[in-house]
Amino acid sequence: MIQTPAIHGVMKKDIEEKLGKLPNVTVFSGFIQQHIKDLIQGGKLPAIVVQPGDDIPSDAKNDTSKISREIKVAALVDAGEKDTTVERLDDLLFQIRQSLYVAHEELSVSTIRLGPAKFDYPEPGEQIAVVETSITVTYQEKWREE
Repeated sequence: MIQTPAIHGVMKKDIEEKLGKLPNVTVFSGFIQQHIKDLIQGGKLPAIVVQPGDDIPSDAKNDTSKISREIKVAALVDAGEKDTTVERLDDLLFQIRQSLYVAHEELSVSTIRLGPAKFDYPEPGEQIAVVETSITVTYQEKWREE
């Protein structure tokens, strides 16, 4: 039997499902570049894209390791409504942090750390504005099935 990495459960249950409960927001996993065309043409904004970041194993002991995984979370809004673009990005950033952090005691991870956010302002003619933040989750990976 093939063992499933623990990060799969962390990503689905602790991250994507929680973000998926945000009202009127479409959640994707992968990379922004994979979804950008569908987002623009499909009218699926506002949206959140959950992307993998750095993965740092440490503290290996008795067939387990503590691993810290950075997860980049990008919030995207329609840039056409110029007067409210920043406000809508701030709202989504707040909702992302709130949904992941408020109930973090219920997560299967041992810690969750919020990171900084970077606003990517749209160039003239661009249709999407983005704010990207990172979170780091620390979890246990078992190298052998029990």
